Amino acid sequence: MNHLTSVEIYIWNYLEENKAKIIQMTVAQIAESAHVSPSSIIRTLKKKNFSGFSEYKNMEKQKLNRHDWIYGLTKDANQVVSENIEELLMTVRLLESENLAKVVANIFHAASVVIISRGLSVRIADSFARDLQFLDVKAVSLYQDNMQAYLEKLPRNTFVIGLSLSGETDLIVATAQKAKRDGKRF
Repeated sequence: MNHLTSVEIYIWNYLEENKAKIIQMTVAQIAESAHVSPSSIIRTLKKKNFSGFSEYKNMEKQKLNRHDWIYGLTKDANQVVSENIEELLMTVRLLESENLAKVVANIFHAASVVIISRGLSVRIADSFARDLQFLDVKAVSLYQDNMQAYLEKLPRNTFVIGLSLSGETDLIVATAQKAKRDGKRF
């Protein structure tokens, strides 16, 4: 998990809040407008799994130009669908075969697997836990507020998987950090 510094969080929030302007600007113009360096912007985007500014800018242009809303759904429902598609695309970018092989190995070598999630990620976590159970893996999906207390009771050889649409859900991040401190694999 790539942790963002306070400056990188500021940059990411700035980019997200100014998307319409950003797609018309160069990285140097954005840096000047946000009072940061161009290299800080690039570093932030790389930590957010983009190859660089061009990829981020192109993706945002595509999102703004997208007219493929699902007929009959409310604007809010279409937004949820759009966010799920974006999450899927980010996940696909992360699925390098080397990383995926490590995750699979950790799953099958662990005493148990705990998948933590909140909000829209809960159904995905539940489904993933059921799929692992079919493979005779001891797996459970947690989404309650007391998930940190639950993890304390599990053996060190527990593999924890965190799911978050934004990657920044406070409870998920805090639980993941605590799991790591407690010797769980994450």
